[in-house]
Amino acid sequence: MQLESMILEGLAQLNDMTWVPFSEDAISVIYQLAEQPDVITGRLLKALVQTLFGGPPTNDQPLQQDEDDVFPKQSSQAPPSSSQQNNKTHPRVVARVLSIAGYIALMHLYHLDVSILSELKRRHNIQEEEKERKGKKNGKTPGGSRRKSGARDSSIHKDSGLDDEMGVGGAAAEDAEAEYIRKICEREIVTGDNLLSVFAPVAVMICKNPSAYKNTELRSSAALALSRFMMVSSEFCDQHLQLVFTILEKSEFAIVRSNMMITLGDLCFRFPNLIEPWTPNLYARLRDESVEVRKTAVTILTHLILNDMLKVKGLISEMAICLEDKEDKIASSAKSLFAELARKGNALYNIAPDIISRLSDPDTGVDESVFRIIMKYILQFIQKDKQAESLVEKLCHRFRATRTDRQWRDLSFCLSLLPYTEKTLKKLMENIRCYHDKLSDDDVYSCFTTIISKSKKFSKQEFKTLVEEFESTIEGYHNKGVEENADFDKAAKVLSQAATQENTTKNRKKSTRTARKPKPWEVDDSEEDVETNDNEPPKHPSRKSTRNVTKKTTKDKSDDDFSDKENRKALPGGKRKTTEKKRKTVRLNPVFSSDEEDLFT
Repeated sequence: MQLESMILEGLAQLNDMTWVPFSEDAISVIYQLAEQPDVITGRLLKALVQTLFGGPPTNDQPLQQDEDDVFPKQSSQAPPSSSQQNNKTHPRVVARVLSIAGYIALMHLYHLDVSILSELKRRHNIQEEEKERKGKKNGKTPGGSRRKSGARDSSIHKDSGLDDEMGVGGAAAEDAEAEYIRKICEREIVTGDNLLSVFAPVAVMICKNPSAYKNTELRSSAALALSRFMMVSSEFCDQHLQLVFTILEKSEFAIVRSNMMITLGDLCFRFPNLIEPWTPNLYARLRDESVEVRKTAVTILTHLILNDMLKVKGLISEMAICLEDKEDKIASSAKSLFAELARKGNALYNIAPDIISRLSDPDTGVDESVFRIIMKYILQFIQKDKQAESLVEKLCHRFRATRTDRQWRDLSFCLSLLPYTEKTLKKLMENIRCYHDKLSDDDVYSCFTTIISKSKKFSKQEFKTLVEEFESTIEGYHNKGVEENADFDKAAKVLSQAATQENTTKNRKKSTRTARKPKPWEVDDSEEDVETNDNEPPKHPSRKSTRNVTKKTTKDKSDDDFSDKENRKALPGGKRKTTEKKRKTVRLNPVFSSDEEDLFT
């Protein structure tokens, strides 16, 4: 076949950058027009296997040697031949072979799941029509014979006739055909003993060893081929799903991450139960450093969300953050998603509380200014009275779970954005116990005054009176909270000053502590006031002086008692504070009264 030969001839033309798209289009034409496309692609795969693992290049132009060449073309035991210039396959050739093998696997899946299954259903419908036609002919027989035949065969055809009327028989046959196709895809295309199963281990090996295979084109083609093989078999998909998500997160090439995001979007449609546990990893690409990866992620996730293929709750806040992305295309795609969700009944209303909670979370949220811009866009779609009333009640109860002032402001700001009716405002009044203690914050109070100013526009006088009462209540709680905060600040200031003064006192006490008591064998030079003569024998003045001092100091005991009292007053606990020097001075130097001092003058 001409297309087959063109694919094989262009495989080794390394400078031709159009070979991959040309070969994919050629394979698509083969599967659409050929009576037996599996036979043609089988021959093609055999030639690709020979190119990948053994044979020489298929064109006249020899391949250039590359340092990243893959797969030896000759056995290590065989001696090298002078005619063989290359002993390895060029990485671009390997990339092309894996690309075409992955595309053939994908087209064969489509061929079985769509073309063959549709043909089986068409043939089954023809058989059913033939049965109905024969049944009508048999029903035109005379009444007597009809009654006899009916009486004779009623017990035999009772169940089958009931199944035919209810369509159970046809449905069971269709299910059996679909199950037959599914088993073929599971066990006989990319797994088992067949041609495509030869290429799957090659793709897995390259993806698992990025340090050994550094060629960007090769790694990208291997990852794409692996994901296409996973589309065919759920067993093969489950086996290599972790590897694909590792590539999605850790590959240093943005093109590889983008390709993985696209193929994982297809896998969500093919095997949703397998991909569902990995949903957070898909949303994580919305924060990718590459603009192209973020664009791809927003497009894929928007498509999956609008088709109900992904759970929205819990992670939709990541899409809300994209509303303020620096890239205009990403922001516009995110806006279109929320606009479409607003048209789908209660879809946007159901996710609004979760978005508010996650974006206002101080640990994982966004800046307050960004939060307000995002919520202004989202809450503008909440226009139904019942939705607004229910959302007001939910947000009021969220005040009880707040941890920071920022969360108070965020919730009150969202309340101010909602449309208010008489029922909605009554719901806000009924839940005043949830937020009355937060009204001391000026921003929170400002948001509630905005709500009140909106509500005053109603024409009913009774309702205006109710609004005025609510306004006075809000103002009272605000003033009370401000006063309590002021008292609290004063008390905190007093406590702070007291603590500072106490610390100062402690520091002074530490500074007045004396040095350690000298040991008995140590002599303090400062206490030796009497000059000693080297010729005189040593004396023991301490004992003698102590006796004399004792005799003399008894006269002025009252003076000492007075000084002790003064020391007890100066120190807490009535303890007398005297240094070791002072004690020794008292022992060595006698204390004289005023009369005795006159004798020495």
